[in-house]
Amino acid sequence: MPVRATEAELRTLMVGGLSGEATAQRKLLQALAPVLRAFFARRLRGADDDVEDLVQDSLIGLCCITSREHNRAFT
Repeated sequence: MPVRATEAELRTLMVGGLSGEATAQRKLLQALAPVLRAFFARRLRGADDDVEDLVQDSLIGLCCITSREHNRAFT
């Protein structure tokens, strides 16, 4: 099982992504996708399509966050 990223690691990736670093944004989305998938799957048992829709919507929302959010905590 992969190790989850820390708050500091996620923040660094988010700031990098907001600064235009494609690699940082990709790593952020890759780190968060399984966490979000597990979160939604526990709440929507048997609704796999809905889980995937929610994961995608959440990740799209992260991509849309503006630079004003640099100091906002992830947890």
